[in-house]
Formats: sequence, C-alpha cells, structure tokens
Amino acid sequence: GCLHNSPARRPEAVEILTQVSRVAAQFPPSSQNKVELLRQVTSLRADTERLQREHEAEIQSLRSDAERLQQGYRSYRADTERLQREYLVEIQSLRANTQRLQQEHEAEIQ
Repeated sequence: GCLHNSPARRPEAVEILTQVSRVAAQFPPSSQNKVELLRQVTSLRADTERLQREHEAEIQSLRSDAERLQQGYRSYRADTERLQREYLVEIQSLRANTQRLQQEHEAEIQ
C-alpha cells in the first residue's frame, strides 16, 4: 500500500521524507554507505508500514464506532415511533372515555 494524502498522515509522510533526504545527505554514494542506506531504508519502510497499520486500525475503530452510533440511533428512533403509536392509542382511548362520561353525565342531568 501507499501513504494516502489524508490530513492525518501528512505530518508523518513529511517526517519520513525529511528523514530520507537527511540520510541521503549524510551518506554520499559509496560502497560502505550502501549498507547503511539499506539499513535506513529498511527501518523507514518498517516505520511506514507500522504507521499504515496503526492508521488502518484507527479508521476501522472509527468505522465500528460510527456503525454502533447508527444502530443506537435506529433503535432510539424505533422506540420513539413505538411510544408515539402507544400514546396515540392511549390518548384516543381517553378521549373516547371522556366523551362517554360526558354523555352519561349529561343524560343524568336531564
């Protein structure tokens, strides 16, 4: 994989590139420097892969957090809709009872 150009990764990418140019300036081409350069490149590659793995883990964690929040919201919305339906039924029943009592009361008065 490659380092994506996301804001979160930019500082690390810049840091790695800075390290690469520092290493290149430190070790002008020669046979003994080739070994050291290879060692540095291997180390930088390992750092890059580690950073990518960490970022991918963070992204995965954020995705599952988002999914949990969505599920929570869907569940909350379902509960709210169910309660609204239940309250509606209850209100209609109370209205009907009130009307019946009023009619009975009026009938008694007459």
